[in-house]
Amino acid sequence: FKVTKEDIDAYKLQSVADTPKVLVHLKKDSSVRVLTIHGHQDEVVSVQNAFRFDEEIANHSLHVIKQANHNFNGIKYLDEMVEQIVTFYNSVYNET
Repeated sequence: FKVTKEDIDAYKLQSVADTPKVLVHLKKDSSVRVLTIHGHQDEVVSVQNAFRFDEEIANHSLHVIKQANHNFNGIKYLDEMVEQIVTFYNSVYNET
C-alpha cells in the first residue's frame, strides 16, 4: 500500500464530517494498516474518535498518551510518539 500525491490532495479536501466515509473505506480495505496516536486530554478532537477507529478499523493500532493534549504538549511526548511509530513501522515491514 502506497500513499500517492492524489491521496494526500484528496485527504486535504476532507473535513471532520467525512470521518464516516474514511471509516467505510478502511473497513473495506483490510490491507491498510493504520496507527493512531492520540492525546487523552485532547480538547479539540475527542479521544472517543480514536477509540471508535480502534473498534471499526480491522488493522488498526491505537496508542493513547494519557496526559497529552491536541498538540501532544509540544515536544514533551516526542520520544514516546517516535517509539510508537518505529514499533508500528517495524511491525508492518517485518511481516512482508
